[in-house]
Amino acid sequence: MAENTPIQLSAARANEQQATARYRAGLANITEVAEAQRLLTQAEIQMTLGHIQGTLAGPLTAALPAAFRWNKALVALYARLTACGKTHKVALIACARKLLIYANTVVQRGTPWTENAA
Repeated sequence: MAENTPIQLSAARANEQQATARYRAGLANITEVAEAQRLLTQAEIQMTLGHIQGTLAGPLTAALPAAFRWNKALVALYARLTACGKTHKVALIACARKLLIYANTVVQRGTPWTENAA
């Protein structure tokens, strides 16, 4: 699937451009444009997930179990996302992103992590 993602993305972009042009010419309705934009957004998300899996997935997913054990904010974020209907994979990626933000903040400030930092 990952090898087809760039092809799907370019096809979705072309489809969205065609739908927009047809709408402007009066040959299509707004729902066709909205559907084309939804498909484009989905293709962009899949492309982004593929990049994340290829570059950051290893180190970040290796750090997540320890982070879940000690960081209640990540546990709460995961619970909130899954309660809203997000898939396990999407929720884990959001938690990995948040963990990366935490790590960058610690490095930037030069101070150790504290849970209740203001």
